[in-house]
Amino acid sequence: MSKTEKSKIKLGKNLLLVVAVIVLLVVLVFFAKQNMRINNKREKLQVELDSLEQRMLELTKEKENLQGTIIQSDEQEYLEEVAREELNLKRVGESVVAFPVVEEQEETEEQDMEQQNLWQKIMDKIR
Repeated sequence: MSKTEKSKIKLGKNLLLVVAVIVLLVVLVFFAKQNMRINNKREKLQVELDSLEQRMLELTKEKENLQGTIIQSDEQEYLEEVAREELNLKRVGESVVAFPVVEEQEETEEQDMEQQNLWQKIMDKIR
């Protein structure tokens, strides 16, 4: 074998080694990227799982409250309370007293004061 043939074989081996290293790096980058994507997905799923567990606890508490209400609904006192508060019923011989709602009047007064203050500010700027 001549020197040129040996150098060509050596060059071919080196080129093959460089190509193998590049392929290996591409594969490693691909696996690293996939690993990051899987970890992100895992984190999102964990957050969703935590949220669903919290919701499940809330629903369990609500279920217990509703079961208590069902048990309580059999009692006569509870039925009377619901009839009075939600159905606006009364017992025979009872009188119902209604009071006017004061909140609306207070809100109206506050709005009037704001309008007066607005006009007062406008008049002050004009002067």
